[in-house]
Amino acid sequence: MTLDVPGVRRVTLVVDVEAYSLRDNRAQVELQQTLLWTLERACTRAGVGVKQCLRQDRGDGQLVILPPGIDESRQLPLLLRGTHAALHRANQVPGIAGRMRLRAALSQGIVHRAATGFVGRSVVHACRLLDSAVLHEVLDDHEDTDLALIVSDDLYTDVFSHGYGDTAPDAFQRVDVTVPAKRFAAPAWVHVPGPATGAVLREAERLPPPGRGPRTGPVLAAFAGAAAGAGLVEAAITALNWPADDTAEDPDGHHDHHHDDDPFDDVFTDYSDWDDPVY
Repeated sequence: MTLDVPGVRRVTLVVDVEAYSLRDNRAQVELQQTLLWTLERACTRAGVGVKQCLRQDRGDGQLVILPPGIDESRQLPLLLRGTHAALHRANQVPGIAGRMRLRAALSQGIVHRAATGFVGRSVVHACRLLDSAVLHEVLDDHEDTDLALIVSDDLYTDVFSHGYGDTAPDAFQRVDVTVPAKRFAAPAWVHVPGPATGAVLREAERLPPPGRGPRTGPVLAAFAGAAAGAGLVEAAITALNWPADDTAEDPDGHHDHHHDDDPFDDVFTDYSDWDDPVY
């Protein structure tokens, strides 16, 4: 069978806010905004423009398909470091939602952009790893950290086992993930960065706090429009979506130029209102 949608090898990132459902509505609105801010900062730090990524909302999380052809040896460690720094900055002055803690999963493989969601073993794999009891327990066992990362075995072997960036291979612990209800079992590698220190802490201090930049106005305006009742949903989605301007400089002076050749661009154009994929 020949598919009429391209399959492209990409890295899948899935993140989820811990204890999201325990917060009230106001706090959940704030958490979603802070989560997007954190991912935007992390992508910028890695030199991966957010407009180059494919993204799907998961309510209390995000599924992000990174662009093809990235330098994984450099950009994945930077993505991890950027997430760590941004999360620390966001939690320095927490809002009404309090401290935001994240579980994150990384995998790699062929991804198809199909009619109702992303299709590929790596997408399913990342979602299974993210929702595993192992990763929940790791975050619960490390109250001093705001981030727990789990990486597929093949991606760890290809990238993180070689010590690229500033994360040593032995900072990862091998685990066996099983989800009997989904007939899923696979080895994986868990990493808990711990509290921000050194270069990560200095990087966090240089970031503006979330919710105080140019995006604050549109977000507040969208919710203030509830009294008028006109275009609230569209305005809120636009305000909380990825920024229109994707020209921020990578602090290391690197830029990715592969997105112009992304064959996914010729298939569909706008999936900003996708529902949560059921994997």
